[in-house]
Amino acid sequence: PMMLSVAFNNITETDSDTIETFLTARVADNASFDFTPPGESASKKFKYEGHRKTIKTPNRATITLTMKQVFEP
Repeated sequence: PMMLSVAFNNITETDSDTIETFLTARVADNASFDFTPPGESASKKFKYEGHRKTIKTPNRATITLTMKQVFEP
């Protein structure tokens, strides 16, 4: 399976909170989600592995997300 690290750079604090809410829900339900990796034309199923959030300027954040590809119907 593919391990993937994706960065959402210089997004608003509100957008970063939305992403973190989604990730928290995936921890709670252990559900996979569809994601289209950069440079790919089709989505694949992934499970959340972890993330890091950094804030370097007011109201702007970067989230680095790590996920693992899964094979489910």
